[in-house]
Amino acid sequence: MKTCNQISSDNLTLYRVIAMTMVVFYHCTCYYASPTWPFGEGPYNSIMKVLTTLMGGIHMPVFVFISGYLYWGLKHKGHYDSLLLFYKNKALRLLVPYFVIGGGVLLIFSDLYRIEQLLYGICHLWFLQMLFGLFILSPGLWYLLETVKSDRLATGLVTASFLIFPFFAEINFLEITKIFYFLPFFLLGYILHEEV
Repeated sequence: MKTCNQISSDNLTLYRVIAMTMVVFYHCTCYYASPTWPFGEGPYNSIMKVLTTLMGGIHMPVFVFISGYLYWGLKHKGHYDSLLLFYKNKALRLLVPYFVIGGGVLLIFSDLYRIEQLLYGICHLWFLQMLFGLFILSPGLWYLLETVKSDRLATGLVTASFLIFPFFAEINFLEITKIFYFLPFFLLGYILHEEV
C-alpha cells in the first residue's frame, strides 16, 4: 500500500503514455528537423527543430526515471534479493528482445547496419541495451546508498554521473556513453522514492 506522498501507479502509467507519445512525435518531427536522420530528410523546419529538441530531451529521461523509481520501490519491498534471478530476469526482458529484434533489423536493413553494431546499440533498440547496463549497476548502487544512508551521497552520485559522462562520450561500446548519461535520471528515481 502506498503512502500519501508516493507516486501512484496511475500517475506512472500517465507519465509513460505521455513519454511514449513524445517518442512517436519526436520521430515524426526528426524528418523535418535533423540533418542526421538516417532514413532521409524532409524540408527543414525551424519550429519542428525546436519541438524535436524539446521532446528529445524529455521522453527518454522520463522512461529511465520511471524505471529507477520502480526498481528502488520494489527493492525496498524485498524484491530482487537474488542477484542471479535479477540478472536472469533483466536479460530475458531486455537482452533477448534486443538481439532477436536487432537480428531482424540486420536482415531487413543489411545495407545500413553490420552485425558488430549489435554491440553498439543498433538502431532504436539502444534503449534496451542501455537499460540493461543501468540494471547491472543498480545492485551495487543500492548497497552503497543503503549502507551510507545519506542524501548527500545520492546527490553526489547524480552529480558525479553527469561529470563522468563526458569521459565516455566517444565510447559507445555496449551503450556505455548512454548508461552514464541516463544514470542521473535513474538515481533521481531513488532520491524521489526516498523523499516520499
